[in-house]
Amino acid sequence: MSRRLPTREPATRILYYPEPQRQAPMVPYTPEQLAEQRQERALAYAQWLTRFEASQERERRTRRLLIRAALVVLAVLLIAVALLVWFVYQAITGMSLEPLADVGGFLLGLLVLLLVIGGGCGCITIVQHYH
Repeated sequence: MSRRLPTREPATRILYYPEPQRQAPMVPYTPEQLAEQRQERALAYAQWLTRFEASQERERRTRRLLIRAALVVLAVLLIAVALLVWFVYQAITGMSLEPLADVGGFLLGLLVLLLVIGGGCGCITIVQHYH
């Protein structure tokens, strides 16, 4: 039995030769045609720039809305976790629930305040990165 591994033959090399007869003759543009092309390109660029700026503004508003909503949800979750920890602490230590009226009421009030303010004016500072 032979220990030689089978080898592949190299693929056939394909050569491409340019055919100068197939090229179309170059026709120079007149200065009027060049000016017209430049004007059309400038107009197309201005239209694109307007659409791009509108798109950027929509993205910026959406981003601010989502960040504001995420911050409110995060604050609500943190307060809910704080309340849960407070309830567990009260249950483990066997303390009465009278202090709950102080701390729990404060946390619930803070929760309601965040929910009311979070849907409000949208004055959350956003750091913008310019690339």
